[in-house]
Amino acid sequence: MCSYNEVAPEVLDVKMARNLRLNPTHASDTAATANPTADALLTAARVIFAAEGIQGLSLRRVAQQACCTTIAVYTRFGGKNGLIGALYDDGFAELANAQAKAQAKAKAQASANAARKKLALPDHALVLELCKSYRATAQRFPHHYALMLGAQSGVHTPSQASQNAALATLATLRAAILDYLDTSEKELTDPLTLRLFAFCHGWVGLEQLGFLANAADNAFEASIVALLVPSANAV
Repeated sequence: MCSYNEVAPEVLDVKMARNLRLNPTHASDTAATANPTADALLTAARVIFAAEGIQGLSLRRVAQQACCTTIAVYTRFGGKNGLIGALYDDGFAELANAQAKAQAKAKAQASANAARKKLALPDHALVLELCKSYRATAQRFPHHYALMLGAQSGVHTPSQASQNAALATLATLRAAILDYLDTSEKELTDPLTLRLFAFCHGWVGLEQLGFLANAADNAFEASIVALLVPSANAV
């Protein structure tokens, strides 16, 4: 008998794993929605991966949880690498979703302030929200982050389509920085984008290793602002 409850129930957030929002343009999502078996396999892989990471992901286990055979995994995904690729896509789809929420939050706050005739949001508000969304995604989906940009990133070579989706999340940050900078500072867009990405990546990495376990949220946010404010200086 196969059941999702067989997968480490004491640490498993099944609802989180099942509710991952896939970007519908990803090949993995198209394959899953077009075939119930593929959907069941991908859901099983998400559940196991969210609980235990890539170490717990075996074709036999995924097939068992999906109530089918390992042959079905090869037929629908081409093997374990195909499943890992789908999970990689999941992670960047979640990051893109978090970025969209960050953009909506900044826009809504700006509209609310305008309606109440309050001061406008700081120019860096959207950039800050995007950086916070990066950190929040890594915190919520640590195993996905490890596969995307962390310790497990070397185990998978993403397709060109997957790489494009990943780079699109960086482009979102770049666009916000471009809007933030004054006309005379536009040449700093790319170096400042890389500076902030490197900072967020480094912070998250240290946080996941336990070195920043007691760091307050406002310390992260203050660091982002500090990196942004002297934008006219050499980057």
